[in-house]
Amino acid sequence: MPYARRTPSRDYTPYWNYWSEDSAVKRWTRELTQAAAHPGDRERWALTGQAVVVEHEDLEVMDGVLHCVANMAGLAYRRVPVAEVVSDFPAWVEALPEDTPTLVYLEAGLWVGPALEDDEDELGFPRALGHDELATAAFRQALRGFLAAGLPQAPLVLVIALKSGGHLDPQLRRQGCFDRRLALPQLGNAELARAFVDELGPRLFDPSVTADLNHLGALVRYEFADHRRRSLLHQALRRLQWREGRPASFQDLLLFATYGTADQELPPATQAPRRLPAIHEAGHALVAAMDGPRGTIPVYVSARPRNDNGGIVVPPYDGVAEGEEHTYADMVHRIRVGLAGRAAEQLVLGADQVSASGARSDLMRVYALACDLFLANGHSPDLSSEAAVASNLAILHGQVAEADLARAEALCREFLQTQYLAVLALLRQHRAVLDRLIAALMARGVLFQEDMRQLLQPET
Repeated sequence: MPYARRTPSRDYTPYWNYWSEDSAVKRWTRELTQAAAHPGDRERWALTGQAVVVEHEDLEVMDGVLHCVANMAGLAYRRVPVAEVVSDFPAWVEALPEDTPTLVYLEAGLWVGPALEDDEDELGFPRALGHDELATAAFRQALRGFLAAGLPQAPLVLVIALKSGGHLDPQLRRQGCFDRRLALPQLGNAELARAFVDELGPRLFDPSVTADLNHLGALVRYEFADHRRRSLLHQALRRLQWREGRPASFQDLLLFATYGTADQELPPATQAPRRLPAIHEAGHALVAAMDGPRGTIPVYVSARPRNDNGGIVVPPYDGVAEGEEHTYADMVHRIRVGLAGRAAEQLVLGADQVSASGARSDLMRVYALACDLFLANGHSPDLSSEAAVASNLAILHGQVAEADLARAEALCREFLQTQYLAVLALLRQHRAVLDRLIAALMARGVLFQEDMRQLLQPET
């Protein structure tokens, strides 16, 4: 019996209603709908893509998204867990309906290629447990042969989901295999906010939550972006309503963003564990906004005293249009912003009270940027003369001599030291503004761009 077409429900994805009709996923769905009306037209089915890669940053929502696509197009839907993709092939193929076009979601795992080997349990499967590379390679070959044979039963569409930019084994990227790639749309803040409320249920929120959709959208994008966090938040909001008999306010969401969704006694705003991340993130935010002509007010800042990270600063580095090349000055600005958290700690607390490991990820990131500038791209840290600019045009790659590596490393170290001192001087110059940012982050936990703009104004 053919599957009936119906409107997607909350069980699928509330984001469907906010995606443009011209988005790639909706165009594909219309193609599948047309193909489903002509199940015997194999050429039409081939053009829709017999094996398709869908890209999205939150892979946990893919089951719902693809179920929605199948439902809208009038296809049967089957999901093959990652543990069964290789081990149960071709059994899962034989179990598919013979008289109904079917969309088959194959959960991605190590079988898609070595690129996933570094994604530690991200997809919910043990990375190394029982993995047989020879069996995996044989499966890839068999899958290619299966697709090339023209699919013996009713038309099938095989789909895998990867994060944006994810790579497949070359065997799986040939014509007739996974040769079509679709990217799920990225919603703007307002649309993201509306979809978020639809997903969790409007009855859980009071009017303050949707009073500013741009603020709500920014909060969702940077604090509750993935399905796991939204699920935990959903339960926390239901418990809040049950215990206190009221819907959640926007302030409640800010508290959950700052402290997490665990039941715990919230510390006072002045308590020390919250001050350090506030100082650190205020440093990042101030330098992002005030570092010369490249400075731009961050779109979002938070100070979160949790173990996963100390906070978030989202500067709109994209004064550079998407797809355009960042300049040398852009990269130097990003390095200074990266150094500013540690520099703020040193300035406010003293060198001996700087967090022992809080800036580690920052330092790794800025060192990598400096290496890209001086080792991979041939720039010089000295722009004082034409000769100085031209002093580092050799790009290090391949088998590099130890002397060359030592010289390049010395360039990076000296450059980062110089930039750190420049960042310290900038923070000293604007110490009053830095203190205001710290106080605001300690009091609120989260600052939006409008808040930042007010706090950055000089006192009159």
